Amino acid sequence: MQENTEVTVVVQETDIKTLLENEFGIGSVMVDIAKCESGYRQFDKDGNVLRGEQNSLDIGLYQINEYYHLEASKKFGVDIYTLEGNISYAKYLYATQGVQPWAWSNDCHRSTPTWGRGSNGFTRKDYE
Repeated sequence: MQENTEVTVVVQETDIKTLLENEFGIGSVMVDIAKCESGYRQFDKDGNVLRGEQNSLDIGLYQINEYYHLEASKKFGVDIYTLEGNISYAKYLYATQGVQPWAWSNDCHRSTPTWGRGSNGFTRKDYE
């Protein structure tokens, strides 16, 4: 009998911030959005995928809503329940919609110098 065990790697908030700065650039609104949405966390203290406090359908680092985005993320072959997948789908959202998907946290991240759409170098074509 084979045992199927999953291993959850705990990643420090500072490591995630550095990862995002490398991915999006230092000072990017996407770094600030991750801080505002999840405190740079993909998982809770018990190793479970982080769910939103206001809406339990919001998932992970970028609090991507399952109701609106789960099926689309699957079509891209992206798993929003993983750190890599959550970041990848957030890139897609930012490239196609700017910061609109994170409008509820505008008061937190709006003062970022790169606030707005298109500053990350990604375009809709990257995801089609």
